[in-house]
Amino acid sequence: MKNEFGLYKMYLDCDRQGELTGIFIERKDFVDYLLKNNIEIYFGEALGKHSEVTCNFTEEPENTIQFITDRPDVISIVQEYGLENGYNPFEYTFQYSLDDTEDENGDSQHFDCLRDYLIFKLGVEPIKVVKQYTLKQLFSLVDGRLTTNSMDEVAEILTHVCDCDLMTHHLPVAMDYIIEKDPLWYKLVKGLLLSIEGEIKTNDFLVFMEKIDSEYSEKVFDVPQLKDEFDTTDFGDYMINNSLLLKKMDVK
Repeated sequence: MKNEFGLYKMYLDCDRQGELTGIFIERKDFVDYLLKNNIEIYFGEALGKHSEVTCNFTEEPENTIQFITDRPDVISIVQEYGLENGYNPFEYTFQYSLDDTEDENGDSQHFDCLRDYLIFKLGVEPIKVVKQYTLKQLFSLVDGRLTTNSMDEVAEILTHVCDCDLMTHHLPVAMDYIIEKDPLWYKLVKGLLLSIEGEIKTNDFLVFMEKIDSEYSEKVFDVPQLKDEFDTTDFGDYMINNSLLLKKMDVK
């Protein structure tokens, strides 16, 4: 079966300002469309204040998007270990004509990034990213008590769910946001943990872990990103308005 996705490497030469690079996974038809249709990507102030970085990959051959591979095993490893890095041009805005964005009712659509536009333009299904996590991994999020000595695993799960790079001080606020949205996986994990607590008749952490390790070690849950289940346009404002750092500064 032909793989629709490829692994790509981007290089953008910005003269004295510097350069932008990225390793990313994207639909191959999206990349072909970008390279052939004189689309100008706006990367914003990626190289500092007032840098205003833009690029038209069709007209600027020195700037490249290089195909690496479309082997499913390689792409799977890159996704599993979070090896995408740097800039992905499909996550940035671009210049387009309103006449080119009318839907079947004649209404013009607004697009936050090139990927959303191409999903509309080419009529493909939106890309949904679903990862599987064990009950023990998700216990830390739902219960609040860590099943690991490191916050890295919690940060990785929250980064996936919120589709946003999160720093340590962001994690409690991001978790509050997830709780408010109450996605299906959260309900299922919470329900199972309550059932287990009823069986063991205690909330003791060590007893909980022994029960999970002995009877639920292979229990996994499909965890999609919030944006595929809910309207998450308020996420940025929620993180700012509930920022722990900003609240601490206000107290001072």
